[in-house]
Amino acid sequence: MRNLESLVKAMQLLKQVHPQLRVSQVEFLLTVAQNPNRSQSELAIECGYTLAAVSRLVDTMGETGRRDGKGGALGLLQAKPDPKDDRFMLVSLTPKGKNLIKLLEELTLGSKTSGD
Repeated sequence: MRNLESLVKAMQLLKQVHPQLRVSQVEFLLTVAQNPNRSQSELAIECGYTLAAVSRLVDTMGETGRRDGKGGALGLLQAKPDPKDDRFMLVSLTPKGKNLIKLLEELTLGSKTSGD
């Protein structure tokens, strides 16, 4: 039962971030958390996404939103030019993104420590 309670809490937390946050977006956040400061190309390979899909994810979950004006600006990711090669953008979590991952991990860990 504790696992289900943790799942509900995680879903509520994600809805607070954005009511239409998708599982694929959360998976991408986890990938960035595990692979900070990677280029969009590297993240595309890691996730099995196209570079265009990763670009849209970064825009949507970034601080400025999608270039086409169709949403975003969730403030969970940031993309900065690679100091070694400014043709590439390195993606990492913002403090808000790190906090979200931390809260989700705490919910998950809390459900594993319970014997239910």
